[in-house]
Amino acid sequence: DAPGANPTRVRDELIAAGIPLEQSGGDVQCVDVSALSGQGMEDLEMALFLEAEAMNLRAPRDCDGVGVVLEARKDPSRGPVVTGLLRRGRLEVGACVVAGAQYGRVRRLVGYGGGDVDAIGPSEPFELAGLRGVPLAGDPIQRVGSEDRARRVARAREARATQARLDALAADAGLDAGTPRAFELEHTHAPVGARGKAAVAKMRRKSRLRGGVVDDSLSGDDDDDDLLDALDDDDDDASQNRDLC
Repeated sequence: DAPGANPTRVRDELIAAGIPLEQSGGDVQCVDVSALSGQGMEDLEMALFLEAEAMNLRAPRDCDGVGVVLEARKDPSRGPVVTGLLRRGRLEVGACVVAGAQYGRVRRLVGYGGGDVDAIGPSEPFELAGLRGVPLAGDPIQRVGSEDRARRVARAREARATQARLDALAADAGLDAGTPRAFELEHTHAPVGARGKAAVAKMRRKSRLRGGVVDDSLSGDDDDDDLLDALDDDDDDASQNRDLC
C-alpha cells in the first residue's frame, strides 16, 4: 500500500535471505495483499487454510476457551469491547472471562458475520463486551469457572505487571527492586530512561519526609535540589490540570 512498493523486490530479498518461497521451488507460501483495497485477502485465507491442513493443525473444542486480544477499545454505548481470536476451547455468553489484567462476564458476543452469537470456538474471530476495563492488544483471554476466580487471576496478572515496571525503574536507578526505596519509584510516574534520575530524587524526598535513611547511592549529587524543584513544579501543574478537568 505504500507509495513505490515493489512486491517483486521484497520476494527476491526474502529468497536471498534464505527463505524458500514457493515461487523459487520452496514450500513457504507468499501472498500479495492490500489492507486498503482488500486485494488478495481471499487468497491469504485459502493459503492459511491449506497450510493448516498440511500441518494437520487441530484445536480441542471441549475445554475452557483460551485466546488472545487482537484489539480493545472503550465503546460509548457498550463499554470495553475486545476483538479477539480463540486458540482452543469454547467461549459463550454468560461465561466469566479474564483478559490480561481485566475481568468480567461475557454480556455479548459478535461473530465474524457481524451478528450476535451464543458461543464461539477455535479460530473464530469475535467481539466481546462485558469486561470491567480495557485490556491491551496481545493480552491472553481465558474462560474461568467463576467471577471470583476471574478477579483473582486478573489481580495476579496486574501484580506481575506492576512488579515488572518496578523492576525496570529500580534497575534504571541502580537499586535493588526489593528495597522499600525502590518501591517508592512505582509512585513517581517517571518513565525509565531520561527521567530516571528525577525518579531517584523524588524518592529521596519521600524517604526524608518519612525519616528514612538515604543510601549512599542516592546521595552526593549537587543538582538534586534543582531536580526536586522541577518535580514539585510538575506536580503543581498536574494538580492544576486536574482541577480544570
